[in-house]
Amino acid sequence: PIEFESRIIVLLWMVETLALFFIGRKFQIAVFEVLAYLLLFILGLVLAGHWGNTYYSWELKPFPALWNLELLTSLLLLAGTITLLFLHRRFQTSKEIPSLNMVINCLPAALLYLAFFHEIYHAFDLEAARPSGAFGQKDSVLIFRNLWLFVYTFGALALAAEVNARRWKSKDLELFIAYIGLLCIALFLATQLTELNHLRRLFLSHGTSAAPWFILIRYVSYGMLGWLYFHVHQSLQSNESLKSCRPQIPLLLHFLLLLVLSNELATVWLFLLGTPDSHLPYRVGFSILWGLYSFLLIGLGFRKKSQTLRVAGMVLFAVTLVKIFFFDLVNLSILSRTVLFLALGALLLGASYLYQRFKERE
Repeated sequence: PIEFESRIIVLLWMVETLALFFIGRKFQIAVFEVLAYLLLFILGLVLAGHWGNTYYSWELKPFPALWNLELLTSLLLLAGTITLLFLHRRFQTSKEIPSLNMVINCLPAALLYLAFFHEIYHAFDLEAARPSGAFGQKDSVLIFRNLWLFVYTFGALALAAEVNARRWKSKDLELFIAYIGLLCIALFLATQLTELNHLRRLFLSHGTSAAPWFILIRYVSYGMLGWLYFHVHQSLQSNESLKSCRPQIPLLLHFLLLLVLSNELATVWLFLLGTPDSHLPYRVGFSILWGLYSFLLIGLGFRKKSQTLRVAGMVLFAVTLVKIFFFDLVNLSILSRTVLFLALGALLLGASYLYQRFKERE
């Protein structure tokens, strides 16, 4: 018997799906359209299995990234989904299902995203198989792979949100992108901040011999995360179904800013010290920064008449005090303790003065 490769099978099934969908819509034969949807679902399962065996198997496939039959197959399937979208809009019916309508509209963008996602993954797997390169040894290459995949995902979601805001103006898609964006940001903060700090440690340990990407990837990641968060914030603020949550939405922005500022304070401090092993930024530096930021939140809360920001500032200041007395004072020198207590005293006096001043105005 003749056995076709899975990439040939999915291409043939895409052609068959287009033929069934065209007949079903053109001649108003519902059974053909249902068969087209069923075949498209099976095609998706086969394609997922093919991608898994090609890009994510234990044995690395040696084909070059971005110049291979796999990407060509994905681009041909992309052309098929664009044709499907054209037929869907050309032969409209009064019995359209909104969920199916959204799936067909999003299929080309999703396929384009996944095609290059796999290629980026494969490119870094090839790089990891080399003895050494611009991204260092295997462990650092795998960290770069995950970071670049997050950067690519942030950019794709932000671009989709930009196009939707300017052209499509779909509220459902806007909310969907916002939720997926929040999930991606949460995953990045939970898994990749420690990896960025590991790259910083490698950069400081190797000195001038380390590639600049070990540090630059931090700011590329922050930039793309900021672009995505801008659209997520706009979506959450403008959506009527989340009206009751609007006072809490700015807290997410301040949480992100505080995380980034804390990491960058440690980066600058360690660069100035010239060592990756000092605990001083995490003890003294973080406490001063968090105290200042709590001071800022309280001030913004009074200025914008937001009780949420004021309470958040007080909670952050309380957390800072707990950190100082139970963690920072252990193994600190007398000079460091003096600096810490002077900064804390100044913050307490300033916060008390501003709080009384704004309270009298209100």
